[in-house]
Amino acid sequence: MSDRIRNITRAFTLAELLVVIAIIAVLLGLVLFAASRVGRNARAASCMSNQRQIALAWTSYAADQNGALVSSRTTIPDDLQGRMDTPCGLITVSINNGNNNPDSYHGWVADYRQHVAGGIERECGINSTDKTAQALSGGRLWEHLGDVKAYASPLDPTGRIRSYSLNAFVGTTIPNDNPAYGVWFCDLGMDASGLRSTHMARITAPSSTICSIVEQDTADGVATWNHYGWIFDPRAPLALASGFGNSAAYRWVDAPAMWDPEHVTYSMCDGSVGQHAMQDKALVISMTKNSHGIVEQHSTGRTANDWLHFRERILPGPVARLPLQY
Repeated sequence: MSDRIRNITRAFTLAELLVVIAIIAVLLGLVLFAASRVGRNARAASCMSNQRQIALAWTSYAADQNGALVSSRTTIPDDLQGRMDTPCGLITVSINNGNNNPDSYHGWVADYRQHVAGGIERECGINSTDKTAQALSGGRLWEHLGDVKAYASPLDPTGRIRSYSLNAFVGTTIPNDNPAYGVWFCDLGMDASGLRSTHMARITAPSSTICSIVEQDTADGVATWNHYGWIFDPRAPLALASGFGNSAAYRWVDAPAMWDPEHVTYSMCDGSVGQHAMQDKALVISMTKNSHGIVEQHSTGRTANDWLHFRERILPGPVARLPLQY
């Protein structure tokens, strides 16, 4: 009987305790990982909800303005009426009917070339900690949004007042209302006037055209303002005289923000929202470190699925007609 009692009351050995602790640690890790993923998915859903509001405000503004769209730029161009002699002729970029009064500029937000102070975005001279956020209330979409929270993604760790940019191919004469970008398309024999998207009628496929997107816009590792629009180079990786890459490269002028290491969130011009699961992990790492001028290196003939995903949604119609050559 005494032997039986001794067997029943025997304590755990050190090895048994270590096994139990290891099992508990693994289970705890799985729970924390699941909780982290659930939290990130919830923030991503909230981010897409913000962008749905932006897209609906974008369409509401157009309805109020007889189809005229807000500009994706956030700064007044140096020359509101620029001209450029290109291979496809003289391009005239007229912004706001040539009215160079900043107060009448139809930017969706208004930063008016203010700079970053202490790593915190300043737009219209207002620090991101100020409640008034005049940069946002000075923009054309404010009356349709009216809440500073709609401009900031819950995924954004930078503390800026605005996490989103509009697609540079919508609401402009040519991408970013800058004549220099006309040469992209003239190089390929395309008339840049085909890119004019200043009115809703020029958006031929709203459900397939990106309206807003998360953009980090960093300089030397510091989060800066999201000025201009989100610019994406839709040209095939040709060896062009302009020097953008080579026959085995794809170039991102602006990278989307990779605050979610797996997905990029965006809204479409019809008010719907979506997210893209990035396939190229090396590209994600590059975008995490730098937000401009990223070049993907691929062997000749290999398809860059991430680049193609966004190319198909920049401005369906005109962009889709650009030749893909390798």
